[in-house]
Amino acid sequence: MARAAPWLVLSEEAIRSKSGLGPQRNLAELRSLSIPGTYQEITHLGHSLMRLTGLKSLDLSRNSLVSLEGIQYLTALESLNLYHSCISSLAEVFRPHSLTELVDVDLRLNPVVKAESDYRHFVVHLLPRLRRPE
Repeated sequence: MARAAPWLVLSEEAIRSKSGLGPQRNLAELRSLSIPGTYQEITHLGHSLMRLTGLKSLDLSRNSLVSLEGIQYLTALESLNLYHSCISSLAEVFRPHSLTELVDVDLRLNPVVKAESDYRHFVVHLLPRLRRPE
C-alpha cells in the first residue's frame, strides 16, 4: 500500500524567512510575498496567512498546493499566482471568492483546469473582477 505524502504546511517562520521580515516586524506590513517552490514544498496554507492582512501579491507557484483553505484571510489581495500547483477541484477554486480586491489569478497547469470542462466559466462567474490576460 502506497504511503500518503505528508502535509507540508506553510508556516509563519517560512514567511518571515522568505520575506526577510524579522520577528519584531508586523506581518500586516508585508505587501508582496513570493515563495515559488520546486513542485513539492507546500501542500497546505494552514493559518499562516492570518496576519498578512495588507498583502496585495502572493506567488506560491510550482508548489504542491492541494488546498486553498486559509486564503480568505488575505482581504487586500489583488494578485494570486498558483501556476503549476495541484489544485484539482472547483471547491478549492471557490475559496478566494470573498477576496473582493482580487483581479489577477494564475491557475495554469493545475489539474482542475483539465479535469473540469466548465472551469473558465466557473472562475469568471465566481471572480467577475478578474482582468482579462493581455
